[in-house]
Amino acid sequence: MGKIRSIFHHLTLGIVDSNEEVKRKKTTCLFDEYFSFEDFTNLAIDCAKTIKRLFVTVEKHYVYCEVRTISGINSWNFTLDFNDFGKVTGRYWSYSENTDSNIPSTYAKNLSNAIIDFREKRNNEVEYIPEDYACPHCGADLSKQKGFDPSYDSFKCKSCNEKLFNPGIYSGDKFADVYWYCDKCNALLSKQKGFNDSCGFWHCSECGYKNEISEDHIDE
Repeated sequence: MGKIRSIFHHLTLGIVDSNEEVKRKKTTCLFDEYFSFEDFTNLAIDCAKTIKRLFVTVEKHYVYCEVRTISGINSWNFTLDFNDFGKVTGRYWSYSENTDSNIPSTYAKNLSNAIIDFREKRNNEVEYIPEDYACPHCGADLSKQKGFDPSYDSFKCKSCNEKLFNPGIYSGDKFADVYWYCDKCNALLSKQKGFNDSCGFWHCSECGYKNEISEDHIDE
């Protein structure tokens, strides 16, 4: 079979190799912590399992697909390009050797829907993080920083490197904005029930060590 170039998309593409198409191809496609290359690869492989004689490999934002004939002697190929101007959103471009088969369109749509569903689920998982979690020192949006969780005891802002404490943790009366740690086990004393920085001494509820709470022990 001679090689025939076929391009299709589940959304309107317009003229192939237009200025927009050239711009799209030249845009570097990046993954992130919300949708990684590993996530993309796993979805591509899982979707291929539902179609007989289809084998796929993933490189960057491309999915290279081989369809073997029933005899297994011959095969033909198609390629899916998921670079949507620098992101993998579910939009795709397909290049196929076989315009008569519905395998490319079926697989592409299945994978596209899987990507969209995965991204929506991942977005819903992080919706519990309020949008107004801003670093009090530099104003950075902490909810967009990897590893942030509103139930944290402490968190280091990745923009200004400032160590922040959960607003719900006692921050001191006698020594304002000072957080106390056990000298023996390093447990955060400031979050232990009943702790007060005017007590003079505090027995750590984790290990029982007697800690001195005084100005002389600040920043030790």
